[in-house]
Amino acid sequence: MQKNPETDIKMLEVLADNESPWVRINVAENPNCPPYILDYLSHDQFGAVQSSVARNKNASKETLAYLVTLDNITIQNAVLNNPNYDPECVYEISHDDEFIYQFQ
Repeated sequence: MQKNPETDIKMLEVLADNESPWVRINVAENPNCPPYILDYLSHDQFGAVQSSVARNKNASKETLAYLVTLDNITIQNAVLNNPNYDPECVYEISHDDEFIYQFQ
């Protein structure tokens, strides 16, 4: 249901608050998840949820700019592979000695 593109936006809003991180991951992976829900999920305590947000093509530039600042290489890679990322975000992480960008 959470990944189904036909899922109602109101239902996605409810599911975004589900206690299960697996449900929230699926909401973040929904191709019709709106940017405001993705922004909300970008602050989730689980990196897997944040990575799913970073991969979603509906994530806003502002959300991606926040996610790229997190100290998580998997999330940073996902941001750089998102077509909406702002190249200015790359500057933020290009000076990180531990960061190794890998094209997927």
